Amino acid sequence: MSELLIAIAANVLVGVIAVALLLRRRSHPQRHLPLDQRSAPQIFQSQVPDAVATLVACAADAALFDLQGGGVGLVQRHGHRWNARVLQAGSIAALQVHEPATLELRFSDYAAPRLRLRIDDPAERQLWLQRLRAAAQRAPTGLRGGLSHA
Repeated sequence: MSELLIAIAANVLVGVIAVALLLRRRSHPQRHLPLDQRSAPQIFQSQVPDAVATLVACAADAALFDLQGGGVGLVQRHGHRWNARVLQAGSIAALQVHEPATLELRFSDYAAPRLRLRIDDPAERQLWLQRLRAAAQRAPTGLRGGLSHA
């Protein structure tokens, strides 16, 4: 009989912990807010403090930045977090344009496989397409030549 009471108590305890975690998760709605013209630069600067960036394209889950001195910065949602990075040559494996007005980037990094970003203005979309193509160029083959395990 005592074994049954211990099993019931353990199940109730697990249930209480699960409910508490669920309620805690729902009590932080600011994590789910979409990016906007004000929050995107703050997130990028907090994670890449050395970069001087100008926000150009912003969607709910991602933002692109024009970096001083050339280059492209990116803020992207990953679950409850925002990740910022500077796109280097070879970081984009493929770049496609989908209608209506959507750019799809497939990254070389398996941890962030793809991003879809809608840019409505055709001139702005074309400008970003050119900038992102530079980041889509392959890294020099000399860097991979010395990797005997690859």
